[in-house]
Amino acid sequence: MRRVQTRIALALAALAAALLLAACGSSDDGDGATTAGSGSGGGTFKVGYLGPIAGPLAYLTEGDLAGLRTYLDGVNADGGANGRKIELVVLDDQAKPDTAATQYRQLVRDGVGVVAGMPISTTGEALVRDTDRNEVALLGYGLVTETLMASPYSFTTGWTPEQYVQAVAEFVESRELGDGAKLAFVGSETPASREAARLIAEHGKESGAWSVVGEAFLPATLTDVNPSLAPIARQRPDAIVQWTPSLPIIAAAYRAQGMTDVPILAPYYTDEVQGAALRLPNYYYPQLFVSPASNDPGVRSIALAAARAGAGGAQDKPYFGFGYAAGALIAAALERCEGDCDGAAFAAALRETDTEVRGFSHGQFGFAGGSRVAFTSARWMHFDPRGGYATRPVTDWFDVD
Repeated sequence: MRRVQTRIALALAALAAALLLAACGSSDDGDGATTAGSGSGGGTFKVGYLGPIAGPLAYLTEGDLAGLRTYLDGVNADGGANGRKIELVVLDDQAKPDTAATQYRQLVRDGVGVVAGMPISTTGEALVRDTDRNEVALLGYGLVTETLMASPYSFTTGWTPEQYVQAVAEFVESRELGDGAKLAFVGSETPASREAARLIAEHGKESGAWSVVGEAFLPATLTDVNPSLAPIARQRPDAIVQWTPSLPIIAAAYRAQGMTDVPILAPYYTDEVQGAALRLPNYYYPQLFVSPASNDPGVRSIALAAARAGAGGAQDKPYFGFGYAAGALIAAALERCEGDCDGAAFAAALRETDTEVRGFSHGQFGFAGGSRVAFTSARWMHFDPRGGYATRPVTDWFDVD
């Protein structure tokens, strides 16, 4: 397995990268697309990005896109990857599968080598047929369902429902909830959430470690979740497994239903300001990479790079790390890719890519070895009310394969 050293490792390099970018005059084309100049001898490699950029679901892409921009801007300022500058073309799919499919085909016609974003599995699944036919890969944290992972052109920086089941099992064991623990499931109305609920129930039944005593699937437009959570509260679960963003409206319903003392296991990082606003004393999430908000020296360089790239503060937001990871993987794959590096060639390079970002990951970070899931280890974190809702680990790192 060849390790490819990425271009941003130290704070000094990150600062220099961002300053050089400003000097070279990268521009925004008005609809969120960052355009870089041609590379020395290598031309330009285009990266598409699809997701809800505006509207009520924009929080799903805000941090992700900022992380991707931060990394790719730094690569461009440092001379590009494999002699190529990277151009980022951003389109707002409004979280509509039909719109995303049309825009994906547009990006393919425009010559992109990979399409990032797609935080919602419903959108990703709408693209699979076109992806396999056009051989232009998808790379995003929401591309986690069995349907998506069956495609050789689908890669995720998030984690799959199967991995989440392993993490839930680790939590149940580490917190000594005991065999026969009662779990409830609260998810969004998406394919990934439905798949996670099914696998949670199946694992509990097969292992005897838990039973699922209630499920609720929440559409994005729901304004009052109390009617959905009230039946779960009546079952008095030992823990709630959540596969939906941690929105204040959901936290308010947990409090209203008297479930503030129930451990809530959320799938992704929530920034500490938002975590404190939820006011849930038993709120947990599994960390896949070292949080950019932490004090690790390597991670501080990421925060500096974000600030210099015009994304100051974004490194503390949910999903920033997923976008930053996507940028690192794209740059590393481009270093491997020879010739014209069209969609099929880039996808082949991506399948063989491992990389390192100093202070960022624990365990494998990349796809080499046959996996198309970037992260294979995690640890449970707690938003501790005693520390002002700062996060702290409550388990060691464990494998999720």
